[in-house]
Amino acid sequence: MFQGVRAAWRLGGAVFAEVCLPEGVDGGGFGVHPALLDAAFQALLIVGGQGSGEGLGERVRLPFAVSGVRLGGGGAVRLRVGVRLVGVDEVAVDLADECGRFVGVVESLRVRSVSVGQLAVVGAGRDCLFGVEWERVAAEAVRGVVVGPVVASLSGGDVVALERLAGSGVVPDVVVLTVPAEADCGAGGVVGGVHRVVREVAGVLREFVMDERWAGSRLLVRTSGAVVVESGERVGSFAGAAVWGLVRSAQAEHPDRFLLVDVVDDGRDGGGVGFDAGVVGGLVACGESQLVVRGGVVRCARLARVSGAGAVALTDRWQGPGTVLITGGTGTLGGVVARHLVAE
Repeated sequence: MFQGVRAAWRLGGAVFAEVCLPEGVDGGGFGVHPALLDAAFQALLIVGGQGSGEGLGERVRLPFAVSGVRLGGGGAVRLRVGVRLVGVDEVAVDLADECGRFVGVVESLRVRSVSVGQLAVVGAGRDCLFGVEWERVAAEAVRGVVVGPVVASLSGGDVVALERLAGSGVVPDVVVLTVPAEADCGAGGVVGGVHRVVREVAGVLREFVMDERWAGSRLLVRTSGAVVVESGERVGSFAGAAVWGLVRSAQAEHPDRFLLVDVVDDGRDGGGVGFDAGVVGGLVACGESQLVVRGGVVRCARLARVSGAGAVALTDRWQGPGTVLITGGTGTLGGVVARHLVAE
C-alpha cells in the first residue's frame, strides 16, 4: 500500500515524481488518500543530502511539521509530485493529477535529517518499551488560580443544560461535566449503556466547541474509576473509560479546551472530593490535560521506560508459535475479527 512511487527525476534542487495507489484501491472519500500522500512525501528520500555534502543513503529527511496546506479536487489515484527546497530543512510539495490539474499544495514541509544508523538502532533492544506512570503533582502546582465568575456543573451528557447555561448570560471559566460512574445499562446491557453515555458526552463536546459563547471557557470532564493508576486497581466504569478515549481525541483537535479528571477518593467513588471553584482552579492550574485524584493526591501521566523483568514479560509474551496480535488497523479482515472477539 505504501510503495506507490513509480518514477522520479531530479532537476537542480527539485525532485519530480509519479506516484499511484495500488490497483483496486479507491481514492474516493479523501482529499488525498493517505497512502498516496505518503508516497508523495517519499520523494524527500531523493532530496536528502542535496547541497550538504552528505551521500544519498547515509542520511534521510523525514517529515516533521506541515503548514500552508490547500486542496483542490479529491479522489485521485495517481499524482504528479514536485518537491522543491524553500529554505533550510524546508520544502514545498506540489500535487497535480495525470492531466496536470491542481490537486493540492503543501507550502511548507519542515524536515529533520536522520542518519540511517539512528533508524537502525531504534527498536533494536528490549529497553525501547514505554508505559504510562502517574506521577504525583507537586502541591505548589495545584494552587494559585481562581476561576470565575462561577464553576458550573452538568450531570451526565446534558446538552440542554449546557444551552440553558449559555443562555443565562453568565459564562463560567470552567464547566464541570460529571460522567456517572455506573451508567444505567437498561435493556442494552453494559455495551448499550456505554454507547449511550459516549453519545451523550459527544453531544456536549460538539456543542461546546461549536457555540462561540463558550470560546473562552474550558470543559472539565470528571469520571470516577475510568483509569487504572496503580497495580491492583481495576477499571470501575466502562463508560468512563470510553469517555476518556473520546475526550483524548477531542483534546487532539481542540487543544486547551478540555481537561480530563478521574477521581476516586479512598474507594468511595469520588464522593469524598468536593469540586468547588477552589478545587477546580487548582486542577486547571496544573497545566495538564489529564489528571487523576486518588486519596486527595493529584497525579499526572508520564511516559516511563519499561525495563528488566517487566520488559522481558511484555516481549516474550508474543513470541510463541501461532500467536497473533490483532490491532483492527490491518484492514477489513482485522476489524471484523477484532469486533467478533470483543462482541462474542
